[in-house]
Amino acid sequence: MKCRIEEVIRKNLDIGILNDWEMSFLNSLLRQVEKRALSTKQNNWLQKIEAKVAEAIDPSWEAAWDAEKARELRIAIDYYSYVGTYFRDIVKWVKDNPNKIINKVNYQKITQNKFAQKAINALNTKTKFDNGAQVCLRKNAPTPRGMALNSRSGMLFVVQALDKAVSAVQGARLYTVLPCDSAQIYEIEERHIKKYPKKA
Repeated sequence: MKCRIEEVIRKNLDIGILNDWEMSFLNSLLRQVEKRALSTKQNNWLQKIEAKVAEAIDPSWEAAWDAEKARELRIAIDYYSYVGTYFRDIVKWVKDNPNKIINKVNYQKITQNKFAQKAINALNTKTKFDNGAQVCLRKNAPTPRGMALNSRSGMLFVVQALDKAVSAVQGARLYTVLPCDSAQIYEIEERHIKKYPKKA
């Protein structure tokens, strides 16, 4: 029985399908089998977890893994890392296993929901501002942390459009910008900047 439980844990380390509760449950079973047999209820749960792990092992999914899937996963991880509320187990597994392919079930959970899709779609649209463009903050835009008020009201230069979004809205793409009176670079969403008005 001990070997059986250890095998489930080992397989999960490669695919990350189990949540924190399920892993905690398996570890508690490991400690228990050293002293006494599992109850019928515990054994039933173990069988369910074994089935979940077995179903998540899909060589065809790994063979179909490509750069676009990896990009969408990265966008979703960036988004949910910033939001910090949902899919914590998946985010942690991906960050802890950068060289492993996420299982199909968790990939679909974290990338195919409506919020992740909005972030992904925002990054699939053409960038609105080129590198070096002169822009300024919109009146209702939040002030980037650490930015001086005089920089907020002045000209900003677009340094780079990033392939990153932390909001599930149109115009969520992040840009790095440089105030004309500072050497400090800031990140700001596309929806919060506009073309700098030309002086008359």
